Amino acid sequence: MTTKFKKLPQLMQLALQTLNQLHNIPEEMGIQIVLGVANSAVQPHYNIDSGVYGVRPLSLFCLAMVPTGGAKTTAYSELQCGIERYEDSMRGMLSNEKQRFLLESNVHKKKQTQYVKDLESGLNPAMPKEPKPIQTCRPRIGKATTNGVIDQLKTQSFVSLASSEAGEFFNGHAFQGGKDSSKAIEISAALTSMWDGSKIEKITGMEQSELRNRRVNMLFLLQEATVRSFLSNSMYADQGFTHRILITQSPSFEKPDMDISATAKIRMANLRKQLDPFNDRIFDLLNRKLSIKHDAFTGDELYFELDPTVLTMDDAAAQCLANFYNKNKNISATTLKDYAGFGERLHEHALRIAGTLAAFERKSKVTIDEAECAVELMTFYIEQRLSIELEHTANNASKVTVATKLADWIVSRGFDGTKNEFRRLAPCGFQKMDSAQRDSILEEMADMGLITVYTEAAGNGREVVKLKAA
Repeated sequence: MTTKFKKLPQLMQLALQTLNQLHNIPEEMGIQIVLGVANSAVQPHYNIDSGVYGVRPLSLFCLAMVPTGGAKTTAYSELQCGIERYEDSMRGMLSNEKQRFLLESNVHKKKQTQYVKDLESGLNPAMPKEPKPIQTCRPRIGKATTNGVIDQLKTQSFVSLASSEAGEFFNGHAFQGGKDSSKAIEISAALTSMWDGSKIEKITGMEQSELRNRRVNMLFLLQEATVRSFLSNSMYADQGFTHRILITQSPSFEKPDMDISATAKIRMANLRKQLDPFNDRIFDLLNRKLSIKHDAFTGDELYFELDPTVLTMDDAAAQCLANFYNKNKNISATTLKDYAGFGERLHEHALRIAGTLAAFERKSKVTIDEAECAVELMTFYIEQRLSIELEHTANNASKVTVATKLADWIVSRGFDGTKNEFRRLAPCGFQKMDSAQRDSILEEMADMGLITVYTEAAGNGREVVKLKAA
């Protein structure tokens, strides 16, 4: 392991190294899990003052593309223990929520009845306060529609969109959009607002609701093929959604041998104990009491509206991030011209990472240590964005399939002949295609580098077009 991230907090470094020792997990995947889980725990408790463009949320959107068989779920599960403990704890605390809400609703109805009587009597009574909605605690959602996320945030303050098999999220109904792209536009726009910390609206013919001061972050691991069309779709870039995601691409790696010896079991158990301090820190952070906003006039609690502590930066940290901005202020027109929107947000990404690290360390102020680590990480994310290899989906997948099969046939037969000979002998319905279709398939084969097309003089002195395997 190269341990690029020397400036990470000690517990994060240990977690990252332990994932590698347990499962040979590359840093490109491990850093997303470590940083994403930490961000899940701190995002409801803290904002950060940019010092330049106001107070910003800490929420991060982290996405790791992992090769097939890349131990996504295995690695992800190792750092979920703290979150699971928190879920279990809150499940017990909220076990009577339905009954509490029912009883308070009955009391509220009686108060409403009395309120009407007092009005009719000429009095000026205070409006009865609505009972607090049923509170839930579902800190992780693996797949959901826009409405599903919004409905969850009606009964709690924050949520993490988190999954080790996130292909279902990007290939589900919300992003596919049916016959048009309206639902895909809807969810990407909603997620963009959630990253920004803006109000979240749901306006339909049946319902109008507005949620404020909620927090949503993202930690998705998935195979490249499942997110290919999403990342290649300019619509999401134009909306600004993909520019808000920190993306890595994990290389293929060799899994450790299966060792069932007693010695190996002891070693694995000891390694997992090294993760306990990280998971304990996550539980402690999540288990802190949330700070909730109150109405400025009545003093009443604004249910589930967060009032996070604002982290500030010391002078050295602020200067470090300013230097990072100044160094990269023109990068959107040069190195990152193909990802200009991402380039414009480098400073804010670094700011949120620095705040996440400081909050994880339970600091009240971002110091030079967190700022330098954030710059180190953002340099890594820039490198990752530039090196991402996406296999774009073919415009005509069936044509590609036929072209590939025909090329396999050419190789297996050692075919080297004229186009007419190929037409008479080739399989896959090639003989039944019209001339335009056949030419299109041959062009596809040549463009894919599967065949070589060349000319040769025939016996009558004329040149004929021939083809063979490339």
